[in-house]
Amino acid sequence: MTDKLKSEFKINRIKEKVIDLLKNYEGGCNDKEISSFEKWIASREYISDLEKAQKKNEIEKKLDSIVKQLLKTMPSDAILPSENICGPTSGPNSDCDMKHTLHVDEFLYDDDDLEKHFFEKIKYCEDCESNNIKDTEIISHSLSRSKLQYLFNVMLPLDCSNLKILDVGSRIGAVLYGAYFYSNAKTIYGIEMNKELCNVQQEIIKFNKMDDRIYVIHDDVLNQGDIIDTFDIVILNNVFEFFLESNQQIVIWRFLKNNLKKNCLVVTIPSVEETFVSLDIYEEFSNWLKLIPVHQHENGLLLDDDIEADFHDMYLYVIK
Repeated sequence: MTDKLKSEFKINRIKEKVIDLLKNYEGGCNDKEISSFEKWIASREYISDLEKAQKKNEIEKKLDSIVKQLLKTMPSDAILPSENICGPTSGPNSDCDMKHTLHVDEFLYDDDDLEKHFFEKIKYCEDCESNNIKDTEIISHSLSRSKLQYLFNVMLPLDCSNLKILDVGSRIGAVLYGAYFYSNAKTIYGIEMNKELCNVQQEIIKFNKMDDRIYVIHDDVLNQGDIIDTFDIVILNNVFEFFLESNQQIVIWRFLKNNLKKNCLVVTIPSVEETFVSLDIYEEFSNWLKLIPVHQHENGLLLDDDIEADFHDMYLYVIK
């Protein structure tokens, strides 16, 4: 087959796929919708959209590669023996029965992986404890790859070139890797108390040559008062409730309130309102943070409704 024939064959295949898409999408498209599609093609806007899609695919491949590396070294639940996981006594997860709570790292396992690798563990019988009746509580201490994309491509500003990002309790480094590939943040820091987890992150960062922008600090965040006020964006993902008693959580929240600078962006999972009410400190913190809209709303509109629902527990605030 000549190059000309190959090219014609490829074009015809693309045309067929476009026609199938327009024909089958929710019962087909009307003339007005077809016209809008034609204008999009004629304007050549699809070129930039295609570039974004290709870049997204490249990032996903890089993150998939990191996941494969981590799966070789981490236990299936991504919890190390040196960690002390405790059941929350307050907050949205206080109803978790630790005996029937499955810790599954969302960065390492997507929904299909969960069904494939943990099917026998996601249900149990309340009477005899066989794994076939009631849903098991599933908890993740990292963000999924789709949530990382939403965080950096929808929630946070497009241009982070002069901004410093901090992930408190960075664990296996999921947020750090997401920030590196999905954003142009000037510097990305993770603070993690567990030395083994710090070593895991450092190995991944060095192997993938990300040490030009990512730094990991092995320490308690309470000891970092001299740098905490230098950060522009702080990520807090379920960072305290499964690792600290309520009184210790309050100490850290007060530390953050006293040290994070004005106009710093704070991303939390779950909402601070839920957390502060459960810790009985809502009045003390009620005037500290302001809930704000996402910065790149137009990217969020591209998400399917059912996919966007996965991000309902992610909140963006600014320090007043």
